[in-house]
Amino acid sequence: MQQNIVLSIQDRLQQLPKSERKIAEYILKNTETVISMNAQELAKQAGSSPAAIIRFCHSMDVNGFTELKLLLSANLGQMKQQMYTEVTKGESTADIKQKLQARFVHVVERSGQTLEDVAVNEAVDLLEKTEVIFVYGLGASSLVAQDIYQKFTRLGRTVFTTLDHHLFASMLGSTEKPSVFIVISNSG
Repeated sequence: MQQNIVLSIQDRLQQLPKSERKIAEYILKNTETVISMNAQELAKQAGSSPAAIIRFCHSMDVNGFTELKLLLSANLGQMKQQMYTEVTKGESTADIKQKLQARFVHVVERSGQTLEDVAVNEAVDLLEKTEVIFVYGLGASSLVAQDIYQKFTRLGRTVFTTLDHHLFASMLGSTEKPSVFIVISNSG
């Protein structure tokens, strides 16, 4: 069984055929409701067919609709535990710590579940072979860009970062050496 079926659905959503994408979108919006449905009900609500439900399950590497519902149910329990809300004024230190910890754990688990080893290895190979690394982050993401700059510079790599996007565009346009451009985004 898969660890996180919702992440799998989100990751594969754009590659699915239209009939299966309708099902996926309905499941993502109505996870709790889908758990108590049968295949015919889901097909009707999603504007698809029972046969498309079976194809969707196979696309998700799931043996059938019953297994899909079990995975969704297990995932829903995990999601409820991992849900976090924004820190608000007047909260206790203990509540703030708990929210920040839940957010950190969620991000680390999601990264571990969605990062593919092949993609990570390809990125590492690319970074090893390139001569110049450009790192850009806007707003709070610029702090991460500066951290990457500092870490790679300590490794002896040629790295450029700046908050000025006009200057950054000029630097990118004028480099003649093999280079990599890394964009950091906290919000996706």
